[in-house]
Amino acid sequence: MDGRSISGLPAIRAQVFDFIGPMDTTHVLSNIRIDVKDGADTASLTATAINMHCPPGRGGDPAGPKFLAGTRYNVEFVEVEGEWKVVKWVINVVWRQGDPAVMQRPG
Repeated sequence: MDGRSISGLPAIRAQVFDFIGPMDTTHVLSNIRIDVKDGADTASLTATAINMHCPPGRGGDPAGPKFLAGTRYNVEFVEVEGEWKVVKWVINVVWRQGDPAVMQRPG
């Protein structure tokens, strides 16, 4: 996001899931396209998304702070022992609206 790169599950969990997860948030995807060739062990996905973020417990407050973003996702997969694994996920923020402080970590 914004040119940052996060690698490895522990870093992704700490920098993304542990921060975004507790928020009142909805990510709506559309224009999902998956490209996988017969017999291939790699695939790719592209999608657009609208992502609403509210501080934890504040999503139901009509006057509460909100941050909305339109994004494009580019995801690469590899098949390992019959399971598809994400190997790269690029999020490009196309536009933003609302209170950017919602996306700031406390402290």
